[in-house]
Amino acid sequence: MFRHALMPAFLLVAAQSSFGQVTQDLPFARPPWFDTNPGNGVITINNADSLTVTGDNSGLDNTFTGLSIIVTCPLATTDNLCYATFTLDSYFSDDDGIFDAPTFKLRQGVTDTLFPLLDDNGDVINNANQTTDPFVQTFPLGPANGGPYEIGLGVFSVDGVFGPGVADFSGAQIHTLPEPGTLALLMGGALVALRRRRA
Repeated sequence: MFRHALMPAFLLVAAQSSFGQVTQDLPFARPPWFDTNPGNGVITINNADSLTVTGDNSGLDNTFTGLSIIVTCPLATTDNLCYATFTLDSYFSDDDGIFDAPTFKLRQGVTDTLFPLLDDNGDVINNANQTTDPFVQTFPLGPANGGPYEIGLGVFSVDGVFGPGVADFSGAQIHTLPEPGTLALLMGGALVALRRRRA
């Protein structure tokens, strides 16, 4: 998971407010969201900001059940990077072990890459590490002008035989920030200006 902690929080906030992070909400609705490989899983849009996905429990191996959307990043310029952000509100299952897990999907061309979701300790959330605490997840998609990107929120089922995983999601957004080199230059200039003001 991409962690904002890599940058001191006050600098990140300053960068976002001073240099124009552009955020676009992605309310849950069909369309533009669409079901992905539901199998016998269940995808429920509770409201525009709340999604529940119940994974496949047919015993088929390695199945992703989720809701997907194709997005074009706002402020699509060459010196900006695009990110997807959402909250995993909870994950539970009657199964145990590491088998099933809430998952973020990024499709590039015809290739799907599945990313595990992490808690605040950096541990993968799955049947062995279920949660009722919300965790914000942020994933880099690529250059802001490199889309469109297909992203998905759901549950990856390794077997699902002993009970499917159930994940609750909210707060889906995409946003752009200057790419790290540009952001460092901008922030460096801002800090110099701040020192000059104080002097």
